[in-house]
Amino acid sequence: KQWYQRRVRGHFHVSKPHFFSYHSQPRVFVLFIVKHRKMGACTFLLVLLLPVLATGERYRVWVRTAGNKHAGTDDHVRLTVQNTDGQILHLGALDVRGRDDQKRNSVDYFTFDKNAPDWLIGTGLSCITLHMGGDDAWLVDYVTVKTSRFYEHFTNDNQVWMSTDRSEGISILTLCN
Repeated sequence: KQWYQRRVRGHFHVSKPHFFSYHSQPRVFVLFIVKHRKMGACTFLLVLLLPVLATGERYRVWVRTAGNKHAGTDDHVRLTVQNTDGQILHLGALDVRGRDDQKRNSVDYFTFDKNAPDWLIGTGLSCITLHMGGDDAWLVDYVTVKTSRFYEHFTNDNQVWMSTDRSEGISILTLCN
């Protein structure tokens, strides 16, 4: 781990903050690790877990599957977004129960209600990442993400196929502006 060079009262090193949330919990936390310089054979380690004030935001996502033959999929696909500062937020599965998602030549609409710190929501998005969960190939044409604060459009210009079967495509696709 990389420790900040800054010392607290000359004896402690504080890690850079790590932000995370549990999928089942709507709260966001920041993790700091405080490490005491070695004092003989004894090392002091303290982990601080602090709640962060979070704002509820609705992410509206449109995903267009290409019109190519066999472009649709029934497999599990997850979406992750990255803001302009490089912070990552896992939105979730691109799946609506009871609906045949990611059909060839169609646009699917998804909503995700997420609690995230203002600094994460307000900066806009630089990239999205799609994670494929099966070996049924899929060809995404574009993904659009909209919140009350921004509207971002990501296109698969190189027509990269996705699949966990390496002979058919790649399992993780990142699209950036």
